[in-house]
Amino acid sequence: MAGKPQHWKERNGRYSARVVIPPQLRPYLDNRAELEIQLGGDRRTALRNHAAAVASIQRQIGIARQKHEAATGQRPKAPSYPLTAQQIALRDYQSQIDFDAELRANDSRYAQFGVDLDDAQRFRDGFAGKLSDDELEELVGARLARARLAGNTDAARGTDKWRALAQALCVSSYEALAREDERNEGDFTGKPTHPLLAEAPPIYNDEPDPITFDNIIDDEVKRRARGKNAKPLPDRTAKKYRDHCAAFAKRRKSKNALTVTAAEGKEWIESLQDAGELSNRTVKAMLQNVRTVMNWGRQNDPTNFFPAGNPLNGIKAPDFTTLPSYLRAFTMDEANLCFRRRGKRTRLCSGGYRGYAPIPGCGLAKPGISARKTSSKSVTGGSGRSRP
Repeated sequence: MAGKPQHWKERNGRYSARVVIPPQLRPYLDNRAELEIQLGGDRRTALRNHAAAVASIQRQIGIARQKHEAATGQRPKAPSYPLTAQQIALRDYQSQIDFDAELRANDSRYAQFGVDLDDAQRFRDGFAGKLSDDELEELVGARLARARLAGNTDAARGTDKWRALAQALCVSSYEALAREDERNEGDFTGKPTHPLLAEAPPIYNDEPDPITFDNIIDDEVKRRARGKNAKPLPDRTAKKYRDHCAAFAKRRKSKNALTVTAAEGKEWIESLQDAGELSNRTVKAMLQNVRTVMNWGRQNDPTNFFPAGNPLNGIKAPDFTTLPSYLRAFTMDEANLCFRRRGKRTRLCSGGYRGYAPIPGCGLAKPGISARKTSSKSVTGGSGRSRP
């Protein structure tokens, strides 16, 4: 959605920074599909803390990527979250401003010390192009390393790209020192003056917010409970849908229903069949329930939620066999055995009477005659009359 910061999530009046973890890195992060940092319910505060939260998450993912590359012997690939030098400098500037505000809020001694003018001059010489690569490395090398670890750049030292990024980070540090000096004097209205930051556009995100299976079920429960003569969705039924969706989400390692694919659904069904713990009839019911939840999602938002159609609709459901009804009823031999175990001496024959009297404990309860003691010489016939 245009106009929204990248990796920004807003739901029910709460804000957070969210970054999806690449599938190959999830084993190094407890098999989680995404990392999220809550930013609270105040939008202005959330926006101020958002850049630092995203950078923190991306560093965690960067560490996992290094472990993956070391374990597999793969060469480093292109940056996962590429940003321009201007965008990296803007994030670095905002991170330093946030850190300054945090120190002022927690320690009164911080504002009593002035800005180091020598440091400010070095940063000024840095973005002016007066410093060598070694001097830039000493000055902003740690910040360059964090940007690489976060997957924002792959600039190598000795290249023009690396030097341009180092100079941009000198700009962010110089501007942060200027804001610190202004705040020491009680002025909190200062803004960056260098064109690199003053003219930097915000980083927008075109990714839609994730929609979990639980979100869809919650919306359906609310929809059915709305109105005067509503027919609510029973709690037991809602729980069944949640359980089956949770099983599917656990298999695909993601609760985001927006990213469901037909291949994931097919692989889930086959894994349940191969495990051999559930009947094909149960597996089919689980697929149908997840498919129903996906259809609810499309009904709630047909424009953005799989407008081309439910991806699970094309999956072939498992086949299963059922026993004929006559095999599920009592046979004459089974009925005789049941009577003998109860100590009854009633004689059974193929042309016998209309039905059996209920016998406690044997499970045989066909209507036809009342429960009464009968003699061997008096059995109810097909016409309902006694015969001597």
